[in-house]
Amino acid sequence: MNASRLTPPLLSALLVLHTAATVRAEEVSAPDDPFHLGLAVFGEGVARRAGLEAELTYALLPAIDVGLGAALGQYRGGFLLGSMEFTRAMVRPFLEVRGVGYLVPEGSVLGGGVGVGLRGPALGGRAKAIVAGAAYAAPRGYNQFAAFLMLGYEFGFGSALFGFNRTPRPVAAPTVARPAAPPEEPPAAETVAASVSTVPIDVRPASPAPGDGTLRGQVTDLNDHPLVAVLHLSSSAKTLGRDLPASPGFEARLGPGTYAVEVVANGYLARGGTLEIRAGETLVHDFQLRPVPATAEAELTAQSIHILHPIHFAFNESRILSDSFGLLDQVADILVRKQEIQVRIEGNTDDVGGTAYNQRLSENRAHSVLEYLVERGVARHRLTSIGYGKSRPLEPNTSDAARARNRRVEFIVR
Repeated sequence: MNASRLTPPLLSALLVLHTAATVRAEEVSAPDDPFHLGLAVFGEGVARRAGLEAELTYALLPAIDVGLGAALGQYRGGFLLGSMEFTRAMVRPFLEVRGVGYLVPEGSVLGGGVGVGLRGPALGGRAKAIVAGAAYAAPRGYNQFAAFLMLGYEFGFGSALFGFNRTPRPVAAPTVARPAAPPEEPPAAETVAASVSTVPIDVRPASPAPGDGTLRGQVTDLNDHPLVAVLHLSSSAKTLGRDLPASPGFEARLGPGTYAVEVVANGYLARGGTLEIRAGETLVHDFQLRPVPATAEAELTAQSIHILHPIHFAFNESRILSDSFGLLDQVADILVRKQEIQVRIEGNTDDVGGTAYNQRLSENRAHSVLEYLVERGVARHRLTSIGYGKSRPLEPNTSDAARARNRRVEFIVR
């Protein structure tokens, strides 16, 4: 194309289908933050032009993205593109295929091209570089071929804004987050009709004082079915003389202070938490319990809490993926029921990437697990986290399978 032939073109608003069959690390089973915004500068060697590209993509599935794209500069238009990555390494080569459309005074320019490039982590996002060639069907006088060099940066965003955040809310929040993974069906005997009323229970040994506060809420399974449960309440200031039943609702007058709570129901993993009761105020707090799995994936030994499966994180990130929520809930259940033990959470990586990078990644992942357990009701003072980077492999990093085993989080009983 001849840049001198182009007058200011019409502004193009194009919907782009951005299909990416992405072979990421084996620890990725679902997109964690599905939105990515990519910005790239390009130089084109045939028509001697330069410009800027922007694309907004959404990971509809782990291997499929959809989004919007536009090219700005001497040529303006939109593009369709698909890319496929070929390695699990930190720096990943990829193949890109794109279709391009421009509007020009003489009509339209349509074409497509193929490029190869590299993509890798940078500043919390992904840097990329690509070399591409393209061929066009264009009005007479426009160049039919192009050769591009592009340098760009992509970053993920939008999970919290658009409701795709898969990290559960803290236990101190009024309600409890619902993990994306489908729960097992709860035992029918443990459910009651949703119409069961909340019966106020006074757990103080004497008449409520004017300065008391109120605790109110309900206990449900992951599908919001009400459960018959019991709340065990304790306080550093005093020991309560009775537990608080929930069928499914509960309500109690309590003296001001901080209370530790353990919520148990037959056939469900226990939940814990810390509640702050204030004089003259009502605290509404709901609890959501996960069914006990048919096969236990976590067990307490003398030295550790042994887990049968690895904890999955987003690629090169410390965010825990939703398919590991059930496993971590089992770890939390052990810790809630065994108040006397303390645990050190240890993070380890494989040998892909630099020493400093892996050290930081292992520390962040161990800390993410600690925060998850705190959100599920484990007291923070019982947990510590540490990262060892790639310094303590279980076996030589000579294969993908070995690297997968070396990427791990361990729970050491102290």
